[in-house]
Amino acid sequence: MRERISVTLMLMVAMMLCFCGCGEQKDDIAVKDVKVYTTVTPGGQFPDRLEIELTKDCIEDVSHSDFEMKGKASSWLDSQKHDFTATFSAAKVEGNKLILTFDGFQDKYFFVDSWVVSNSKNTELSFSSEQVSEVITPVADEFVYHSTKEGEAFDYQLYTPADTSRPLPIVVVFHGYGDTHNLRAYRTSVAWAEPEAQSKRPCYVLSPIIGDDKYFEGKEREKVFESVHQKLQEMIDAGQVDRNRVYMMGNSFGGMSTVEYMEQYPDTIAGALALCSALNYSETAKEKLGVLKDSAIWIAQAENDGTIPSENSKIMYEELIKTGNNKVKMTIYSDDEMNRVGASPDNDSTFSYHHVEMAVMEDENYAQWLFNQTLKW
Repeated sequence: MRERISVTLMLMVAMMLCFCGCGEQKDDIAVKDVKVYTTVTPGGQFPDRLEIELTKDCIEDVSHSDFEMKGKASSWLDSQKHDFTATFSAAKVEGNKLILTFDGFQDKYFFVDSWVVSNSKNTELSFSSEQVSEVITPVADEFVYHSTKEGEAFDYQLYTPADTSRPLPIVVVFHGYGDTHNLRAYRTSVAWAEPEAQSKRPCYVLSPIIGDDKYFEGKEREKVFESVHQKLQEMIDAGQVDRNRVYMMGNSFGGMSTVEYMEQYPDTIAGALALCSALNYSETAKEKLGVLKDSAIWIAQAENDGTIPSENSKIMYEELIKTGNNKVKMTIYSDDEMNRVGASPDNDSTFSYHHVEMAVMEDENYAQWLFNQTLKW
């Protein structure tokens, strides 16, 4: 009888301990830390999941349907905040870690200003963006930010490959107007640094960050190009970069800058991708196209780009053909082709037809062609 009572007491104590840990004292559970994991998708940076560190290991069962995120975000060239709501597709508990997986998201994450995640069944599992200690974005986080120094006209992000024992190619990526979040606005930079790409084509990636005030003035852009040229020359002189394999690309104002840079420093770029080049903002660039008669350039744009008329690309192609350039290529994407890569006919959309990079950066043919180009000195 005593043994039976003893066993019963032990079971009761065990049940009480568990009950106290997960039930009565659940109010002691608190959110200790939050990390946001994001990915730079073809449409830009979007959050994948939240990893929440709790103060206790033992928590009650949770369901993703109990959580909801509400917040404020801005948009491209518009600082006015709008409301957004996000939900989750999964919730997983690992010890004192809670992992919430997003079920879609309407805004690029760098536009998000603030948010609160609430739990409808347990307020202790609610938290806000103020508790985020880190935003983790693979590949983009491997770039090193360099701030402006005296005499330089631009800040920049630089990716350095794993093996630097020999001179390697470099890809210079100019962003579009207003896209100073150049690594996260789209994949034009990070795609070259992703592990699969580096295994095929190891290279440096240089991504200038150009403020809107400088980007809109031709003379200011020239100063940026001079600084980029000096940086490239430093890396060539240091034995980091192969002078015969300097590549360049850009979209929109970045496409225009790619053309302008090559006109300012002809015979220094082995190959270039000029995407929806905004040459309607640079008469000088159109007038100097003749100096690119020997340059390897692949032009690409959506037929019905609602931001930059595709006539800019077509005229540039025709003018280069007139110079006798036999290295120029052009691809004009139909609406159906843009739809297939996730673009939208809505010109105000995050994924509008203006974003031809959504097609280009997912097509291996562009990278293969670019890295096949080599200067002959």
